[in-house]
Amino acid sequence: MGQMWPFVGREREIRALEAIHDNSKTLAGAAGVGKTRPAREAVAQAAGPQRRAADRLLAEVLEFRGNSAEAAGVLPGVPPAAWALTSAGISHWGLAQDAERSVDEMAHGRDLVEASRSWILLFDGRCEEALAAAERVLAAPGAEPQARIWAAASGAAAAGLLGRAVRAAQIHQDGRALVASTGDRYPWAAAQVGYGGCLALLALGMPRPAGRMAEDGYRAAVRAQAPSMAGVWAAFMGLAARAAGRVTAARSALHEAVVLMEGEDVYRLRRPWMAELATTTALLGAPEPARRRLALAEGCERGGGRLFEPWLELSRAWNHAASGALSKAARCAVNAGSLAEDRGQPTYAAVALYDAARLGAAAAVHERLSELATRLEGELVPAMALAAKGLATGDGSLMEEALPVFADLGHNLLAAEIASAAAEAHRKAGLWARAGLLVERAAAFAARCEGARTPLLAPRLLHSSLTPREREVALMALTLSSREIAKRLGLSPRTVDNYLQRAYGKLGISGRRDLRAGLER
Repeated sequence: MGQMWPFVGREREIRALEAIHDNSKTLAGAAGVGKTRPAREAVAQAAGPQRRAADRLLAEVLEFRGNSAEAAGVLPGVPPAAWALTSAGISHWGLAQDAERSVDEMAHGRDLVEASRSWILLFDGRCEEALAAAERVLAAPGAEPQARIWAAASGAAAAGLLGRAVRAAQIHQDGRALVASTGDRYPWAAAQVGYGGCLALLALGMPRPAGRMAEDGYRAAVRAQAPSMAGVWAAFMGLAARAAGRVTAARSALHEAVVLMEGEDVYRLRRPWMAELATTTALLGAPEPARRRLALAEGCERGGGRLFEPWLELSRAWNHAASGALSKAARCAVNAGSLAEDRGQPTYAAVALYDAARLGAAAAVHERLSELATRLEGELVPAMALAAKGLATGDGSLMEEALPVFADLGHNLLAAEIASAAAEAHRKAGLWARAGLLVERAAAFAARCEGARTPLLAPRLLHSSLTPREREVALMALTLSSREIAKRLGLSPRTVDNYLQRAYGKLGISGRRDLRAGLER
């Protein structure tokens, strides 16, 4: 099955256990298939050092199956160093105890211990500390490959969440090179490194490459018959699809992730995945199903994932929005931004604050977004800051400046919203031609968003004067001649020109030059 750290890479312990008796391999197998009875029988027949090693692996099997309290009870008989490594994971994820206590039990220095510290710090939302621990491992001469794999995964994710795009890419590439050099020695290494890289891409606002990586990982997990691994990748597919505006596809992927993680949820990920499913359902305009899913998320076992607390708060925001309670929604989004900053996730703080702007609180958040834009790498947050300022001041030109960035990065829903809002601002300013052109752009982006419903995409703001074919031809005319458009669409050049002339008349412009000038803004 598709276990994640720390229940993989345990080849030495498993080989030692094979000496217990002829059937002792069932203990190692139990970690994969969740059958703890054979594991207990194998441990019962062990003695001396073998018993201590068996106790530790049994504790990990029990934790993998969700029996955290029993797993903790198995541990006292194992050697202190090994106990600290396993106990920290069980107490943090399984028993939801303070991460400070967990990492304090793990002395600095040993590569695997330091890599494990990095994971716990990451899930506790302490991204700066997590990145520092990961980089100590990656810089250590002769560090164990397994430790470096874990460090590459947590380090890339932490760097991405901190908005350090260049460092995240470097760590991820180093991790991929390490995976290639170790061959089949660590079966789940590619997935572990991939998780960190994909989370970094999502945090940095890059849904296209994140989606491709998640789809590749998902296919590999299905081939390996690893449900929990496939569940993580399905969740990442859903997050990437929603960022791209494909909300129906996102709902399907997130639902699959929740189902696949059932019974094999070492890191208690069903809670954030269920919250993200609730958010996506709310974006589809289904408030009651969204409310039920959010209630399920809040009822899930918490574990030690303080990293995801802002995610749940932002899900509450979109649930309120789906029910029409926009003031409550905006307050929750602002609070999610504050939580994310406290949890060491400035990139997610920017997402939450921009969501607050989308929900009507632009005046309250645009200055905070502008401050975040000065210290985070990448194009997305500066575009969010511009758009939020435009929404706060009613300046359609500022909104238009953000539009091409959203479009180029693949954020179709954000592009549709800001084009629609800019059109409304221009209407109020009496700039009818520019408003009409932006409505066409908004409608084109909205058509890719699979029925998403948000306050900035109210139907009255998307009323288009053009037919779908007129809009298609007009948008193609930005970069193509009538002859080229005719060839692509299977029409005659005269028919293309007729469509364009009708579009010009409806938009109140005189020709292709005005069309380009308006749409390219």
